[in-house]
Amino acid sequence: MTPVEPLNPEQLFQHTDPDRFSFETTAELDEIDHVIGQERAIEAVQFGVGIQQKGYNMYALGPHGLGKYATIHDIIEEKAAGESVPADWVYVHNFDQEHKPEAMSLPAGRGLELCEDMRKLVEELQAVIPAAFETEEYHAQRQAVEEELRERQEQAFEELKERAQEKDIALVQTPNGLAFAPMREGEVVPPKDFLSLPDDEQKRVQAEVEELQEELQRIMRQMPQWQKEIRERLKELQQEVATFTVEPLFEDLKEKYEDLDEVLDYLESVQNHVIENVDNFLQQQQQEDGNPLAMMMRGRRPQAQPPSFTEYEVNLLVDNSETEGAPVIHQELPTYQNLVGRTEHMSQMGALITNFTLIKPGALHQANGGYLLLDARKLLLQPYAWESLKRALRSQEVTIESLGQMYSLISTVSLEPEPIPLNVKVILLGERLLYYLLYQYDPEFGELFKVMVDFEDEMERNDDNDEAYARLIASMAKQNELLPFDRGAVARVIEYGARVVSDKERITTHMQSVSDLLQEANHWAREAGREVVQ
Repeated sequence: MTPVEPLNPEQLFQHTDPDRFSFETTAELDEIDHVIGQERAIEAVQFGVGIQQKGYNMYALGPHGLGKYATIHDIIEEKAAGESVPADWVYVHNFDQEHKPEAMSLPAGRGLELCEDMRKLVEELQAVIPAAFETEEYHAQRQAVEEELRERQEQAFEELKERAQEKDIALVQTPNGLAFAPMREGEVVPPKDFLSLPDDEQKRVQAEVEELQEELQRIMRQMPQWQKEIRERLKELQQEVATFTVEPLFEDLKEKYEDLDEVLDYLESVQNHVIENVDNFLQQQQQEDGNPLAMMMRGRRPQAQPPSFTEYEVNLLVDNSETEGAPVIHQELPTYQNLVGRTEHMSQMGALITNFTLIKPGALHQANGGYLLLDARKLLLQPYAWESLKRALRSQEVTIESLGQMYSLISTVSLEPEPIPLNVKVILLGERLLYYLLYQYDPEFGELFKVMVDFEDEMERNDDNDEAYARLIASMAKQNELLPFDRGAVARVIEYGARVVSDKERITTHMQSVSDLLQEANHWAREAGREVVQ
């Protein structure tokens, strides 16, 4: 057997000669614009960013402090700057199914325009509609329709009265309503006198009264139908006036958005709804909504509040009006709601209510069309977040769901927003152990995160890398406003980097530990009153 020989200190330690550097202090060196010793990882990131096939999301693995986030973020920022700006996304009211808000995609910046245009439109409608119904022409037409009902009723009763008079029977008004009574010589016969008439005469009068009574009942049964017809005609008149009033306002908007078919369909739905519900815009109607007595007279229940016209608002979910290139989002706290969005509620008269304007976006919405960076450990610690992310990537759409309803914890009716198509590149940053555990125990992980970006913990120690290390120290000193480091201090840092990895022929790439050392050295140098770290 070969005997084991002890190693002396010189064999375990490699000295870095400060004289091999051509600079005096790091103030003379240019900053380095990339992380050192991670060429393989950089190539993997560039591959992952470049390939656009489904499932080629990335997992950057390595200990914390290697500079994974900074490296990937810089590469992605450069790539994203040259890409097109993604579309805006808005939610609008669904007039057919109120609990299912509709999602619309608009070119970047147009979503904000539509929000503002709809706000102005509602303000204009609130002004012009009441004015249109206060004109003399409208009141004259309405009065003519109502007069027709009165004339029809009066004519029916007049004809019945004439038929009764021909048979010597009077139509009289009693406390209990209309009734018939026999007449003689133009005067109503008192009950006593009527009972003194011959039986044949009494039977004849009673038969004629019954016949007239049936005719009266027929007229009374027709009156609700006549009133219904009048109400329908009044509604038609109201809608005609409303159409004439609002059409020019909508035509201007339709002309502005003529290149967006979805918006045109939406504006058409809004126009029809406004015309159908024009009462909500009338000032008199709003006054009655606050007067319970007036509403009881109209057979309506009092409302808690006057109409708010929320259904005509536009919920701007994603606004890319000021975005340049593709978005790059880093979600620090990847909870379920922070990823996929949420529907908020507000308290009203002791009850929690919601509507489509309370739908809030998540990181997946904001990063749609771009890139999303997440800490793998934080993601896995959040309940339901990992499963929701996988579901979104697998289906390529973001669905905002209530956790309570999803897992049958509550049974109340809530909103079901239309899913939004998803096109995003997700980059997870985490430790190696998490990567291999996920790869081993989650069969979907390998399908969704096909690109492994493996960051090195150490790199070879040679002359080129020593020079790169010196420039790295110069960059850290300038970025953190530290004192310059002389070449002796640089040589000492390089020796420290070899000690960290316990290998005299290699050097650490753990930038956090190097940065901590520079910070501490800077502190003691300043305490000693020096201008350079030695």
